[in-house]
Amino acid sequence: MAASMAVTCRSSALRLNLLKKGINSRCFATTSSSNNVSDVKQAGETEAEYPPVLDTSFKATKDRETQQWHKLIQSLPTVQEKQLELNMSRYYGHWACQLSPHDVHYNHAEFIQFATRTNVVEAWPNVYSTLDDEVNKFLPVLKKKVEDIFLLELCHRPKVDRVESRQQKETSDNIIWAINHALVSLLSDQADHIADSQSDLSPRLEAFWWLSDVPADSRQRHVRSFRRHIPEEERNDPVSRPVQFVGQPALLVRGRLPLPALAGQGDPVGHQPPPLEMDSREPRTRQCAYKFRHGTNIPGVWPEDGRQFGLVNWLTREHLVRHATKYGQHAAADRPDALRAQACLSGFASCLSQACGVGFSPLTELTYPLTTQTVITDGRTWTFSAFQLNTTGALLTPAEHGAPGNTCWVLPEMQLYQNVTEKGVEGLNEEVLKRLLQLYLLPTGDRDGIELRPYLDPERSLVDAVEDDWLRTKYLQTYFHIMSCRPRSRLKDEVYMWEKIYKVQFQTRPMEARKRFFELNKYPDMRRLDDFYPGYIPRALRQNFVPARFKAASKHEKNVFHEMGRLRGHRNTDPKFLQELQELESWRDEKDK
Repeated sequence: MAASMAVTCRSSALRLNLLKKGINSRCFATTSSSNNVSDVKQAGETEAEYPPVLDTSFKATKDRETQQWHKLIQSLPTVQEKQLELNMSRYYGHWACQLSPHDVHYNHAEFIQFATRTNVVEAWPNVYSTLDDEVNKFLPVLKKKVEDIFLLELCHRPKVDRVESRQQKETSDNIIWAINHALVSLLSDQADHIADSQSDLSPRLEAFWWLSDVPADSRQRHVRSFRRHIPEEERNDPVSRPVQFVGQPALLVRGRLPLPALAGQGDPVGHQPPPLEMDSREPRTRQCAYKFRHGTNIPGVWPEDGRQFGLVNWLTREHLVRHATKYGQHAAADRPDALRAQACLSGFASCLSQACGVGFSPLTELTYPLTTQTVITDGRTWTFSAFQLNTTGALLTPAEHGAPGNTCWVLPEMQLYQNVTEKGVEGLNEEVLKRLLQLYLLPTGDRDGIELRPYLDPERSLVDAVEDDWLRTKYLQTYFHIMSCRPRSRLKDEVYMWEKIYKVQFQTRPMEARKRFFELNKYPDMRRLDDFYPGYIPRALRQNFVPARFKAASKHEKNVFHEMGRLRGHRNTDPKFLQELQELESWRDEKDK
């Protein structure tokens, strides 16, 4: 007891002496520091600037990492690098919701407007009224050509007994191709953008984006419950879901310059989509399927093509036959909503894929609006629409924040004719032909004072970015493989049903060796695109006498993306990355020798 009291007294005395010394030193330091401050002020130097205080919570840290990733995608100089960076986090693709313009479900229009942040206006833009004089000039000639087309297709072409939807599609395709050919041949001498345009039959039209403000499912809420860094009140917060659109229009007309904006920021047309309840925002409630798929943005052409901007997008209506068979007596009342959903979804996907083709991305905000025009027809019934993509940032923000969205103008259905006989076409509606001429006569042009490709390097392409032939070829092969969406040679590992029962739900095999991926906490869903397995080296060669080029060659594929990372300049400080680059350069030198 006495010994402990002595130790306590000594420690308190020591603290008192240190405190006195600290006070004296601070007193003496005050005078010297004041002199130093006066000297600094006399020298004219600025005061110290401290870094901002950052929020270190889990959610704030994740938001900063996401913003840095968005800026990285924006800084990449080529379209191929941007598209690969969107898929870099998933080797086997994203678990994405699949949408198609030819698979529109019942009461689907509200969800499509929410998924694309689009306000549908049942009117026609005022910009088309300036083309009335030119339309009346070409109307008589077009009317005669259209009559000849319908006489050939509906009266003189032999019919084949097939399914109704397939027969309707073939007839619609023939009529669409013939009318487009008549319009292009008629207007080529008067409209330069039509003479320089290109028409594609059944091209690939695909778009990929992330949809925010979707309710979390039971699995996500269950996972969040085991994470201590997530507060309890944030475990039910909405999430972002990948969405993949896959379509194939009957015909697509493309040009070198974009269409003009149909409505400005000060236009009285509203931009806010209708509200949608939280439970109705889940794609599964709308019969939308999920599957693993790489995110692709294809406007019908590859990035090297000069005609990246879509002018007119032609669609068919054979899906309405399946729609009527599936929903019976309710299909007739839902048909206007189905057509509105098809026009809205196709227009949004066309504009978004165009934006990605000229250097933007689903995560990069637009600097100018993009416009496209859509025609939905089976030859007799016609629906016209125009879409203007104003923003992509609204897809990443909650719908309740009131961010400006996109606009889609849709006209009601119109009948082109009453009947077609051997004598001619009865009751031909000239209003439909006027709308067609308006779509093709709307001129394209540059945006005044706006760069069309602000986030692309005009002096550098992917061919110039990589000097090594092998690396460039490998990188292009990877890009085309991602865009083709073909399965991997080594399929993704899965948990078999007996493993789910006996190893996951009920651990009934405790003595068995833990070799499966879910037992080692290695999930194939989280594998990155640049996570390559090294090349196989035979066991007889795994000795000290193995040349260094064999070891470097085993990492050669992995360095394909490291080479691109060095070009992007965002991994220059990683010592492991620099070491692998040095091994790659030594492998090249030995190969040249």
